[in-house]
Amino acid sequence: MQRIAVIGAGAIGSVVAANLTKAGVDVALIGRQGQVDAVNKNGLVVKKFDGQETIRVKALPKLDKEYDLVIFTVKTQDIEDAYQANHQCLPVTTNILTTQNGVQADNLLSSHIEPERIISSIVMFGATYTKPGEVTYNFPGDWIIGKPFSANDLRVAEAEEVLKKAFPVVVTGEIAGMKWLKLFVNF
Repeated sequence: MQRIAVIGAGAIGSVVAANLTKAGVDVALIGRQGQVDAVNKNGLVVKKFDGQETIRVKALPKLDKEYDLVIFTVKTQDIEDAYQANHQCLPVTTNILTTQNGVQADNLLSSHIEPERIISSIVMFGATYTKPGEVTYNFPGDWIIGKPFSANDLRVAEAEEVLKKAFPVVVTGEIAGMKWLKLFVNF
């Protein structure tokens, strides 16, 4: 079984950690101390149009060991700090998945991590962070993944296998172009 870490306990990171945990995946949610304390004390509350549920997710202030896949869900401006706080547990065997809008996150991480380990993505589902330990899952959607610097490979297939347990996943060979298009459309 793959071990997954989600760095960023905001809207998207919390929904990812909650849904993967519900699907039986071994997940650690990495967040700020206030977020970690709230999740560990009360569980992660996910509100949806049809009610809410509380999911018990393991929450930590930083990576505690090596993981097979580390998903960065922090905002782009927080990528460097998140990397620096956790790089000791990011060995060359760890795959990295970025979720930020735009292409800058991939470039920032590639200055520290071998580009072939980076998988980029576009999340088409929506979430809102309400307070530590609580998010609203606004609407479902696809999770589009692919390699930003090279052709898709086994790393992408492994990430797809885990993510599709909780989300509809689309694999593309054009992730960089799709991210640019999304930026253009959102502008």
